[in-house]
Order: sequence, then structure tokens, then C-alpha cells
Amino acid sequence: MSYQPPMLPLVFSIDQDGMFAVKIGGSVATPIGRFGIDGGLKEAGKHEMVIGLSRDGQLGEQRFLLKGRTSVAVCSDGPSITYVTAGAVRVTVRRAATTVRLVQANRVAQDCAGTPQAETVPGGGSGSRIVPQIQTPTRRLDPAAFATVEFRLGGGLYRMALADTPQKISLGMLGWTRSDLGGRDGMLYRYPGPTYGSHIIVGYTFTTDLLFFDSAGRLVHGFTGQPCMVGSPSCQQYDPGFPFSYVIEAPNGSLPILPLGTLLSF
Repeated sequence: MSYQPPMLPLVFSIDQDGMFAVKIGGSVATPIGRFGIDGGLKEAGKHEMVIGLSRDGQLGEQRFLLKGRTSVAVCSDGPSITYVTAGAVRVTVRRAATTVRLVQANRVAQDCAGTPQAETVPGGGSGSRIVPQIQTPTRRLDPAAFATVEFRLGGGLYRMALADTPQKISLGMLGWTRSDLGGRDGMLYRYPGPTYGSHIIVGYTFTTDLLFFDSAGRLVHGFTGQPCMVGSPSCQQYDPGFPFSYVIEAPNGSLPILPLGTLLSF
């Protein structure tokens, strides 16, 4: 059986409402739908690719089904975060972006010309993504060095250790036991602005629930994270795929199950 790879480059335009459109061979491709961020990408057929596109602040994405597969790269005219796996590409762009380009992996320099801020990811058979570099934590911080912050979430009042400096954000609860929390419910990470990236549960002594919130305090994603050993090359990175300004880490089961959009309020 033979097939033709998708016509590349493809240029997706983005309107003021964050909607995407693309022209393929002179015709406009219709999205196959809008889906919630927790739904996962629809699995593509053996000779198909699914492209999922979203804009930061959106809790859903548009998906396009393309016939054919090939090794691809993604670039845009503004910063983006990108996942590429076999048969599926997901791109989240910031509000300043107006286009996303899907190009042949070996033609990034030619087909992404004019997008100097672009980030690219080679596609194909193995998963990859763009995230800020994470330094592996190496030492435990004194729990007494963390201030306590109070906030409301889902109708409850919580007290947590506050991580608001680069060192505290990097090390988190490494080496802590539940008793080190001193009656606090977990740790709240407060970033100086919207951030793309991941959290890792390295050196932790307990299974941890992670909740990611945007700059308005809305819940955008959650995970249950398993601890891994310091220095392990296989630590899971928990990445919501959206910019976040606050992250809660708490011992598994200590927080209620919350719907997306739940507000964090101080």
C-alpha cells in the first residue's frame, strides 16, 4: 500500500477569537471538532495525522485530520509549546501568535523563514515536547523556612507552605515527610507570571496530587504524581500543556476532586 504525505508546509491562521483555519491545496480544511483538554488527542489511523491547536486561556482545542504521515516540525510567529508523537501533533500558542506552520522536519530553515521567534520540534515515531529546562533538585529545604499562605478552593479553606522564590520552586517538598508539613495541607507555588513547563516529583516521599492554575486562578489541569529517586533519568514530567501561574502540590487524597475552571482565591 502506498500513500502521499500531507502537503507541507501547512499554514494555520488564527483569528481574534482564537479560531484556527488552514488552506490545503486551495481548499479550507474543516476542523473535526473542539474538545476539552482532558480528553486526549483522538488516535489517528495508520496513514493519518491529527493536529490539535489551541490558544492559551482556552480550555479546549480544535483538531484537524490530515491524510498521510511524515516527519514534521512546528513553528509559529510567537512562543508556543508543542507535543509531537506518532500520528499526532498538539500545539498551544500564546495570544500574540497569528499563525502556526506545520513543515517538513528537514525544511525548518526554509519553510519557517520569517518566524524568528519560532520553536520547532522534530516529529515522527517518538514523543517529544518543548518545556523549560528543569534542574534536578539535589537537597532538602527546611520546612520552617517557608511562609504559610491561606486560600479558598472549591468551598474549602486551605493552609499551605508558599514556594515563591527560584530555590523554593526548584526544590519544593524534596525529602519532606507528611509530618514536615506541620499541619499544612501541602505547598502552593506562586510564579512571577504565566509559565510554560513541568513539575517533577523527584525525591518526594509520598504520592502527590498536582493542580495547575492560570493567572486568573482557574484550574486548567490536574495530575496524580508518583515520586521518583533523585538522579533517576526516567522521572515523569507533569506538564499541563497550558501556561500556569500557580501550582498546588498536596499529599494524594487530601484535596477534593475539582472540576476544571474551579477558582483559587486568596
